[in-house]
Amino acid sequence: MRTTVFAIALAFLAALAWFGAEQGGDAHAQGKGKGKGGGGNTRCSIDSTTSVAFGFYDTDAASAETTTGELRFSCQPNQTLTVQVTIGPSAASGSIDDRRMRELGGSDELQYNLFQDQRGTIVWGDGVLGGSPAFVTGSRNFNVEIFAIAPPGQNVGVGIYLDAVRITILP
Repeated sequence: MRTTVFAIALAFLAALAWFGAEQGGDAHAQGKGKGKGGGGNTRCSIDSTTSVAFGFYDTDAASAETTTGELRFSCQPNQTLTVQVTIGPSAASGSIDDRRMRELGGSDELQYNLFQDQRGTIVWGDGVLGGSPAFVTGSRNFNVEIFAIAPPGQNVGVGIYLDAVRITILP
């Protein structure tokens, strides 16, 4: 049995909308919300992200490796609204449909993808380059789970595998 160790720190880059972003360390998005009771400006901020981390990947395993990450954000004003959450392409592969982690200091790549559901039927993307955006309805505080799956049978060397993606929130 050949086992590959990778603590993938699938880094979620500062999750923010492309418009209305402020300079500095905080990620913010502003726009017209689809909320009830008036259509004032909506402002969203990322509170925290939990990276996807697969742990150990067994190259001989017959089943896929699965794990989850989490995105927490909040929006003002405190009203019910629907926001669009997109996840961009893999920094390693440049693709949404074929996301890959690259071996740290090496050239091997390990295929994986991010999904909106636990079964891996809806690839989380942007709706333009691939996959589908998620539409989340709530008020004030949002918690979104991100499901990750690495297919079985990939012949890669032992190492640490990393990737990064950009998350965008559009109120």
